[in-house]
Amino acid sequence: MDPARLPPARYALAPGPQIACYLPWLKVSVALRHVLSFPWTPEGRWVLGLCGGYQMLGDQLDDQGGTEGGPGTWPGLGLLPIRTVFEPEKRTQQSRCVSAWPVAGRSLVGYEIHHGRSSATGGGEHLLLGAGTEMGWRQGRVVGCYLHGLLTDDEWRGAFLNAVRKDRGRPLQPVRVADPIDLRIDRWAQHLRRSFRGDTWSRLLSTVTGTRTSLPQ
Repeated sequence: MDPARLPPARYALAPGPQIACYLPWLKVSVALRHVLSFPWTPEGRWVLGLCGGYQMLGDQLDDQGGTEGGPGTWPGLGLLPIRTVFEPEKRTQQSRCVSAWPVAGRSLVGYEIHHGRSSATGGGEHLLLGAGTEMGWRQGRVVGCYLHGLLTDDEWRGAFLNAVRKDRGRPLQPVRVADPIDLRIDRWAQHLRRSFRGDTWSRLLSTVTGTRTSLPQ
């Protein structure tokens, strides 16, 4: 991919993939570096990492037990001053937190599912009140968090996007309330329907169900 052909980005979202598979590629991806630039420079992009994406933004990842199926130790992207150690027991739980930034005092609800435990290796600021790097951290334009569902909170998401807009000299926008999940799923289904060619949909369903199904009109 030619980085010069990529559109300019104001921010990048790093989700939680299988780190051992994706981190080596990200380390050598010229395209990724072009999109992100360096977040601490004036022209740098904002970066938000969630769960595994949060871990990859750090300085170092240690996985001596082979939890992720990769090397015992490997460097992260070096965008956040944290170190993550993978443990045999997987943390899976519903969590309630209180936001410290970008909207202070906002109650957040989500879930955690990760082997890694992150600790600070340098400066930064709390993302959540009463919790340090074990839940989330931020430094400059780089933000990371373990809480799945963070972006489903309208107030938090709106405040984060407005922080990006303010940094870019763009006008702030009112908080946009997301449509109900059923409506969003239906809208996505309609988008897929318009994108399929010919009898692609029925062939996909027949592969799964073993029966020929026509696409509803």
